[in-house]
Amino acid sequence: MSHKNVFFRLNFFFVFSLSRGNITYFEDLSNDVIYEIFEFLDYFHAYKAFFNLNLRFRNLIINSTLPIQINISSMSRSDFNSYNTDIIKTGRHRINSLRITNPLIYDLVSSPFFILSTFVQLERLFIDKIESNNLQNLVHELISLPLLSSLTITSIDHVENKSTIYCEIFRLPSLKHCKLSLNGWSNNDPLPVAINEYSPIEYLIINHTIYLDELDSLLSYVPQLRRLSLYSLQEPWDKERTKLSSLVLNYLTHVSLTWASINFDQFQHLIIDLFPTIQVLRISISNNTDTTYMDAKRWKQLILSHIPDLRIFDIRLEYSYRNPTTNNNNISELILDAQIDQFTSPFWTERQWFFAQQSYETRYRNHKIIFYSTDLYRYL
Repeated sequence: MSHKNVFFRLNFFFVFSLSRGNITYFEDLSNDVIYEIFEFLDYFHAYKAFFNLNLRFRNLIINSTLPIQINISSMSRSDFNSYNTDIIKTGRHRINSLRITNPLIYDLVSSPFFILSTFVQLERLFIDKIESNNLQNLVHELISLPLLSSLTITSIDHVENKSTIYCEIFRLPSLKHCKLSLNGWSNNDPLPVAINEYSPIEYLIINHTIYLDELDSLLSYVPQLRRLSLYSLQEPWDKERTKLSSLVLNYLTHVSLTWASINFDQFQHLIIDLFPTIQVLRISISNNTDTTYMDAKRWKQLILSHIPDLRIFDIRLEYSYRNPTTNNNNISELILDAQIDQFTSPFWTERQWFFAQQSYETRYRNHKIIFYSTDLYRYL
């Protein structure tokens, strides 16, 4: 039932009671209405307000069969201990959502972190600020959660064994949505290409650095992928990317690259090899010296030849330079002004793709140019 319906029923109940001259108390509400109210409260707040109020409300909280959504954030140690004893441990068979954003919880012996495998109804798990030494234990326990469909993990320190983390996550049988933010640049043990193990993940967000030569192996595990978001895609340090001929992502429609340091040729190969079915492309390039990303003819050729289904093209390019009049500088306002004019041809306007450019001076007399999409749908 919606918030509107619940509060309409409450309002009607109180108005009807007052019209009869009766004094109405919250305790006069039926159990069903109270349960509906509990659904729209943070469960900890409902617990704090009602658990010790009287026996009726305590029994309503303990004996309910409704799913529980647990959010452990900035509560005190004493509040957590009582909440953990009264609700989390006794009701873990009802918990379908668990969110831990308090890093102190991971080290407590009484933490739900250590009995996570017993949360058999858990569907959504959000883990924030976890240390790498606890992360390995966490992902190993996740395989015991048959209903887990959404997973978000953010580390607080450097994670060296990212490939091991990936492999454990890709074994989860029901996972559809995965968002990972694992600190650190290096990946000591390369991820092997998937052979017989595949993940049902459809939405994958990687909010940490991943190298171009790692991407193929990573995507080989997710053939059902529909949306991919990469925060930082970097060139490999010591080797070239090798295309995996057997890799096919037939369901992929949305790709977002927030910060890519690869050159346009590498990006083009990536599109051709991995992303020919996409319909939405969002790309943000900063501190990249390759001005080919401003070449409208290259974009037009790439789109027509290799991503013909593209309907949303959202781009933001940011270039910095010291002096726009220096002859030796390969980035100048004159060149960029000429390039932006190429994005006004019928190919772009017929698709309702429009662009703008800003130029301004930063500190230390540096200059910056930003080229970006202006379409109304860019935030959809």
